[in-house]
Amino acid sequence: MDDDDGADERYIELETLEAIFPEIQKHTPVPATPTSLEFSLELPVHPANPVTVLFPAASDPANPLTTQDATTSAATSATAQTGDGPVDSHELVHLPAVLLRIALPPGYPAEQPPAVAITTTPPWLTPETVEKLERDGPRMWADAGRNLVAFDYIDHVQQAADAVFHMIDAAGTLRIDPSHKLAILDYDIQARRAAFARETFDCGICLVLFLG
Repeated sequence: MDDDDGADERYIELETLEAIFPEIQKHTPVPATPTSLEFSLELPVHPANPVTVLFPAASDPANPLTTQDATTSAATSATAQTGDGPVDSHELVHLPAVLLRIALPPGYPAEQPPAVAITTTPPWLTPETVEKLERDGPRMWADAGRNLVAFDYIDHVQQAADAVFHMIDAAGTLRIDPSHKLAILDYDIQARRAAFARETFDCGICLVLFLG
């Protein structure tokens, strides 16, 4: 397959993705570099059920900021229930969205895998989770026989987001660095308001549907 055919495949794939996800943002390649089609997409983290989020005190020696240790988390959760430790707990239905940035380099898909980058604001995902998600892109490309995988990868990340990236521990809680607390809580409040504003309600008196 020559370069032109590869480029055509990349453009066709991107056009298909834009039809499915109209909110995709395309990015202009850096000048004087080989053309790479880059785009980003924000994926919501809205699990089916509310998530109990713990913000352990910074002085808590049992606070794992980069790993999800089930035993420690369960013990901390129990401490929170008995009031013996400074653990702040909240029930959230929205967590900050994941910004997924994908680059389709020259030679994709026949010769080169897609390059992916995962970020959140604030950075509430553990480094291990981010690294695994970013490795999944090239892995899925290889598993697919060096084929077009951008849609499948987006779907893969969205399914992981729906499961809160499997970061919920054995006690059913999600532990997040307390330095992100205000931003996390504010995001949940704003997302709830936006969701409420999009809903319609039937007025039983005037028989008219109203937003919010």
